[in-house]
Amino acid sequence: MTALKNRIKKSMDRGGLRPEKFNLNASWAREFLYGLTSHEGSVGDYYLAVLGADSKMPQLRVPLLRNKTKFEPFFSVVLSPSMRALIRQDLVELDFKTTRKTATAVEIDGIMMTRPGLKQLVENIGSIPGFTPFSAAWFVVEVGPVNAYRNVRHFVSYCGCCPREMETGGKVFSAHVTRRSNKYVRTLLFNAAKAVCIALKAESGLKAYARRMMAKKAPIHPMLAWVTVAQKLARVAFGIMKHDKPFDPGLASNAKACPHADRSTLSIADRKMLRKARNALQRISKEGKLGIISKQAKHFADALDAALGKK
Repeated sequence: MTALKNRIKKSMDRGGLRPEKFNLNASWAREFLYGLTSHEGSVGDYYLAVLGADSKMPQLRVPLLRNKTKFEPFFSVVLSPSMRALIRQDLVELDFKTTRKTATAVEIDGIMMTRPGLKQLVENIGSIPGFTPFSAAWFVVEVGPVNAYRNVRHFVSYCGCCPREMETGGKVFSAHVTRRSNKYVRTLLFNAAKAVCIALKAESGLKAYARRMMAKKAPIHPMLAWVTVAQKLARVAFGIMKHDKPFDPGLASNAKACPHADRSTLSIADRKMLRKARNALQRISKEGKLGIISKQAKHFADALDAALGKK
């Protein structure tokens, strides 16, 4: 559906019709645009015809008057027959997909009404910030019963929110998030985490955690913070499914406080750079032939240790 909306807007842009913030999610916008594809005159002529006394779509008068400033600059635009045909075809397909989505939602509601336990579980998952009733139902269907997972780590791994472990030269380190997981659940959690980090306004332990992750990892790349919050959401969802309780904002914060919370302003990249500098200075301080330079190197290495929270 999003691809169709983008295609329609691109066709409108090619035809010279570029109203700002034209929302195709609104039914009046789709009706107005569909009627325009059957009109051979200019946009202004069609606009005035819809507002006229003998208009066949009187329900569009109020939204059109509110958005008059958006259409006024394009009153002289005349869409070509081929452009109108392309837009009309995409609008018909968009309406078909919208109807199918609505029918699917009604069918899902009918199934859940016959299963109170499943309905309650979906409502509990839907209470997590970033989740909608539709995404909550999809999430429950994809993950299945919570008893199928050994522990929360197994659940988070299935959701695709944990990093891959790689081993080379006898050392084990973390890489990108694993792709051997359910891609639908991974996408749902990633989008929910993005909404929590950017759009959520209500204060809670989860919002405070997201704010800390954004301050810590967003300077490197925002996606690092979103993936970390997605893992947190997966853990919250596991707890909700395990204990059959809705989301509690007061229980979403970290159970253990960080011993160096006052030093958490340093990003991962900053701490890595400081560790490298400290290690280099420590190597220089062990060179006795350098005299005063070795002493100064040891002094700076100790200062970096303090900055990194080392004892």
